[in-house]
Amino acid sequence: MKRFITIVAFVGVFVMLVGVPSAFAKATHESYSTGWTAFEGQGFNNCNGEWYGYTGKFLSTIQVTVDDSGGLHYSEIFRSHILGEGLTTGAKYIEADALYFGQNVTVVGANDYTFTGKVTLVSLDPNVPDLNAIILVHQTLDANGNLTANIEIFDLICK
Repeated sequence: MKRFITIVAFVGVFVMLVGVPSAFAKATHESYSTGWTAFEGQGFNNCNGEWYGYTGKFLSTIQVTVDDSGGLHYSEIFRSHILGEGLTTGAKYIEADALYFGQNVTVVGANDYTFTGKVTLVSLDPNVPDLNAIILVHQTLDANGNLTANIEIFDLICK
């Protein structure tokens, strides 16, 4: 959820700094990618209450498009592959994540965004449960900033 809040904040700051392009703007498209990048940290298995340390790599791809009418379209895809070890049980974990964030802003200020995520944490220890997390958040705001659609799903599945 921290990443989701960070992404929403980033896009909000981007729109404030750059502004919503003029309706007479020429369409543009930019794409950025980190390439696979190493990282490390700690995660939490909600299924057994265990923290685990991990190392892995992630790939983030960002696309920004301004359409012919000046609408701004932003999307980011984040994928990761992680190996970890439980700090209590010593269980070995394999984790794969796929996250997507998209936002569309029209010239008149209507706005919608969608965040989806799938986190799969597999324990290689038969006594430690696997964790699957499914996340979906979608909101639409009209040009006055009124919320016109709101979907929030967060499911944790332990196996």
